[in-house]
Amino acid sequence: MIFCNGLDALFTRARLDYCFLAWAYLRVSGVAKKREQGKSDMRQYLVDELRKEEVERIRERLSEGLEESDIKGLFWLRMPDDILGPVQHQHSSCGPHCTAVELGDGWLKFELLVRARGRIRCECVGYATEQQRRFVLRFADNLLEECGIVV
Repeated sequence: MIFCNGLDALFTRARLDYCFLAWAYLRVSGVAKKREQGKSDMRQYLVDELRKEEVERIRERLSEGLEESDIKGLFWLRMPDDILGPVQHQHSSCGPHCTAVELGDGWLKFELLVRARGRIRCECVGYATEQQRRFVLRFADNLLEECGIVV
């Protein structure tokens, strides 16, 4: 878009800022509404800007406590049976039910999608419940604390 003068550019920029703020408000209010209904919009928890030595400490700790995937840097955090959802309990043959923990160069990601390791697609695969989300976040906090990483 070509602007005739600086005033048009300023006005258009202000309008874009307003539209973004309106979108952000609607997005946040939608998230708040979902939280009131017991639903969560969080899909992953990311810790970035990790130093090389911190990544190595985390890798060592994850290798000790979690099942390592064939994909480098990917680990499986198994969900305890007592926090599985009703459908996940019914689908025990699809299990174990896990979330992915991915470690990269300078970052650590905790996925909040509970997967069935025995099947790729099933109705027992879904985003973490509130209780499962708390379990993953508590695990993340404990891992970082044990590795001496302050967030």
